[in-house]
Amino acid sequence: MSVRNNLSEEEVTDERKLKAIIVTGPSGSGKGSVAKKILETFDSFCLSISATTREPGPGEEHGKDYYFISREEFKKKIDEGAFVEYEEVYQGNFYGTLFEEMEHIVSRGRMPLFEIDVAGALRIRKILGENALVIFLHPGEPVIEVLRGRLRNRKRDSEEKIEKRLKKALDEIAMGRGSDYIVVNENGKFKETITSVFGIVRSFLKK
Repeated sequence: MSVRNNLSEEEVTDERKLKAIIVTGPSGSGKGSVAKKILETFDSFCLSISATTREPGPGEEHGKDYYFISREEFKKKIDEGAFVEYEEVYQGNFYGTLFEEMEHIVSRGRMPLFEIDVAGALRIRKILGENALVIFLHPGEPVIEVLRGRLRNRKRDSEEKIEKRLKKALDEIAMGRGSDYIVVNENGKFKETITSVFGIVRSFLKK
């Protein structure tokens, strides 16, 4: 089973039967933590590493956390049709999923697990159809206050960047209604969140 960047959406969906789990939600919703738990529990999955034009953060490694590439290289890959999906998530920073990354995962007999933004998640589901499952993580109410607290606690972004993420979060919450499942990841209830997510994943794998 393989995925090539010259395959049409119909070929990827109908002939290849590629299954994938997509975990999405606004910044601070807990995507990374949930994806990590899925990988620890279900050995059939492999995390799909995204490409980005932003600079590496503290402790981040090329090929492990992201594929860090220049804007020029990213745009070249766009022209070559190398991306399953891509987006300028924040001004000046592009993120995208490479067909090559999906092919690498499938060639190892594994299924891709995506931890990406909402627009990218819905794009991949459109391509893979019923073979993809989108799980949207809602942070709980009040949304902005909860997310602001979590983003500040991460101590990775300036206040300016945090406010940009919060502004985008409102649009992502609205887009998230188009997901297959919405799981509320409230503060202090991560165990309950994981229990819900694992149940969804197990049901999907039995299909």
